[in-house]
Amino acid sequence: MLLYKDGNYESGIVLEGHASVKGQRNSEYKILSAGEQITRNQTGQIHFSYLDTETLTRLSAWTKGQVSLDTQTISEASDIFNRYNQKQLVPSFRLADYRLSGMFDLKRPDVFALAVKAVLGGEIREDGQHIYIE
Repeated sequence: MLLYKDGNYESGIVLEGHASVKGQRNSEYKILSAGEQITRNQTGQIHFSYLDTETLTRLSAWTKGQVSLDTQTISEASDIFNRYNQKQLVPSFRLADYRLSGMFDLKRPDVFALAVKAVLGGEIREDGQHIYIE
């Protein structure tokens, strides 16, 4: 099961096999199968959904050392890369809100920066800790 959390919700996705989730009472439980997701928002509401194969592949790509972007902004994509790399991507304000899709090697933020440059134009500068995409 792939678990993740941000400020607004907690979520779990069954990647393979089955998972059992229990509620506050022992009589409250559900068996989830591969591709099913459980999400709890900040008010405690629970939502169950089934993910198609493409979405499941995209969300679990990081487990294979990849990042699959599906119209994320350059800023959002940079945040993803920055979680896994010491050398941090720093997009300019001009490029931060542009969107990009594609599959990238999670350990190669430099290749992502080159893709941004090729698609959106701009320049790349680097120092020891940062890759500036301007």
